[in-house]
Amino acid sequence: MEHQPAAHVLSSIEALLDGFEVATVGAGERLDCSRVARRLASRLSAVAGLLLAGAEAAQESLRGTGTPTTSWLAIQDGLSKREAAGALHQARQLSQHPDVGAAAAAGRISLGQARAIHTVLSGLDGLDEQQQARAEQVMLGLAATMDTDRLAKAAPLVVADVAADQADETLERRLQRQTEAARRNRSLTFGRDGNGSVTFSGSLPLVDGEAWLVILDAYTESKRRTVMEERDPTHPGTEPGATPGRRPTGHDRRTPAGTARAPSRR
Repeated sequence: MEHQPAAHVLSSIEALLDGFEVATVGAGERLDCSRVARRLASRLSAVAGLLLAGAEAAQESLRGTGTPTTSWLAIQDGLSKREAAGALHQARQLSQHPDVGAAAAAGRISLGQARAIHTVLSGLDGLDEQQQARAEQVMLGLAATMDTDRLAKAAPLVVADVAADQADETLERRLQRQTEAARRNRSLTFGRDGNGSVTFSGSLPLVDGEAWLVILDAYTESKRRTVMEERDPTHPGTEPGATPGRRPTGHDRRTPAGTARAPSRR
């Protein structure tokens, strides 16, 4: 195939999309067309990331316009500072592992898989250059049969393949680093939405978070029984020694109507 200038190729793709009408896609074609479009979107996003990372490394925006890359993105594409910084960060990550970036651009893996691979590879300590290269190839091989979530948890498989003799030590360091990062990133933010509710979001280390959820569950169950007792003092769930109602699980922590959860301010 004759090599064509990158700008010409991308302009041709854009021109073809300009002539594409979603409304003309008929019944029975939409799912397949959607799948192809998502695959193309992933490939183009990878191409955009690699190009952006290359331009950043060469300081092209500074040399051409006198502005940093993030400012150039904000001006040219109308991105916020946060969005521009995020785009550049993701581009840098993709470029750190050339084979992974190339596979994403070629459509052999999705952009989500590429990000999961980067996360795993970045978390592997104690590997030499040869082992790192091998780990990258192992992850690319796993991507053929694993989705993004499974890839993100594939570190033990990779370490067992490339550094079996130091697997325990490597994973122990990884877990230690995760624990330290979780404690550094502790946060719990409260706010008022102006519509009668208090909102909160944050991050807690796993052990602390699970303990907090236990407290929330206990408080919710206590409030539930209080509300039911106020409505019907003879309700079986409120009698001494009676078995309380089903306790909410980790996947079902909805606060019953009329009750409220007491937010912890740890």
